[in-house]
Amino acid sequence: MTRALPDAPIVVSLAEWTQVAKLVRLAEPYETGVMGQLRLTADGNRRFWYATDSYRLGRFDAGPDLREYELLVPPRLVLMASQVCRNEGRTELFVADDPEGSRTLRVRGDAGEVSVPHRRGHFPDVEAMVDDFDGRTADLAVTAHRLADALAAVGHRPEPADPEVDPLPVHIGCDDEGVWVGIAWPVEGPSRLRLVAERSRPTESKPVYAAQLDDLLRLFDDVVELSFGEWDGDILSLADGRFLAGLMP
Repeated sequence: MTRALPDAPIVVSLAEWTQVAKLVRLAEPYETGVMGQLRLTADGNRRFWYATDSYRLGRFDAGPDLREYELLVPPRLVLMASQVCRNEGRTELFVADDPEGSRTLRVRGDAGEVSVPHRRGHFPDVEAMVDDFDGRTADLAVTAHRLADALAAVGHRPEPADPEVDPLPVHIGCDDEGVWVGIAWPVEGPSRLRLVAERSRPTESKPVYAAQLDDLLRLFDDVVELSFGEWDGDILSLADGRFLAGLMP
């Protein structure tokens, strides 16, 4: 759904900018395309920030907002915004018309102001994508950094990498007591690590690329709930109440 630009400044706190900055790693690396931007939208009830590179999707729930609007925000603006926020802990985000007829996107705080060119474009229908996995029953609850550390440990190469071969996927699955991750090395054989989790139930395993899943886990500060879905082609979802993320099959 396409909405109009905001008709008045959006008040964004320093705490919100800090959380939104975590989404930057999920956007495409260049801002020239729409997926190199973050999407900020309000639906008359709540405000959400989205980022996706078509392989991963992240959403941050920024809280109540009774207006309706949509705005593309470049990652560089997100990363600079906290620098103009000092004592008040809040900023104003707004679109400004320049004298020469162009538009800029600006953030103004008590310590200064930053601006970048304003872009418009058709962002992917991320709401429809989120509807596919939002509200699923969780299969696993585990501390995010523990699972990230497990991925890094299992992914340690015991043999030289072949530059002509794509990275090997890691398989992740659950049983009644926890979560396991494993990888099959061509020469040295398989590595497998199992963690006792806060909550888990048996699932089929999923192949994932460790670096992509690690980027999603970095969104979460504490316990994250994962849902594997019912079918092999279902999105692997992660949630904690404020962040919601999905890893495409």
